[in-house]
Amino acid sequence: MVAEGVRDDGGGQFEELLSDGGAAGSGDTLFHTGQQPSTATIEGYRESFREAVRRVELTLVQVEPPASADEVLTTTAATDEADSPFGDQWNPAVAELGRLWAHLGLDRNAPREVKEVKLREAMLAQSWPQAPESLRHEAEEFLRSV
Repeated sequence: MVAEGVRDDGGGQFEELLSDGGAAGSGDTLFHTGQQPSTATIEGYRESFREAVRRVELTLVQVEPPASADEVLTTTAATDEADSPFGDQWNPAVAELGRLWAHLGLDRNAPREVKEVKLREAMLAQSWPQAPESLRHEAEEFLRSV
């Protein structure tokens, strides 16, 4: 189902795509045309979406890009390593925390709580012990400074 005709505060138009994935769950994707909507507009839609999820008693699994820790899709330590962004070998190009954020699919300006969740998940990867000692130390310091 596509909902059209909703305009943002900058004159752009939104289109919402609702999809039913059956047992896998449902999805809601919001597209826009024109200029990037303002942060206030995006946050307004995010809050409306979260309220709708609460109202119909669904479980929020992931919002992209995440703005809070509960919007981050995480895997567990038991998850197949093929699902990990690292696989079973550490990427030698990822030697500092600044590069790790991008490798985890995060912007360097992502909210701190989102970075914490993704970093803790990365530290569960089988390949984490192969990461440079300086990166592992930097990650520990980042988490300690919470």
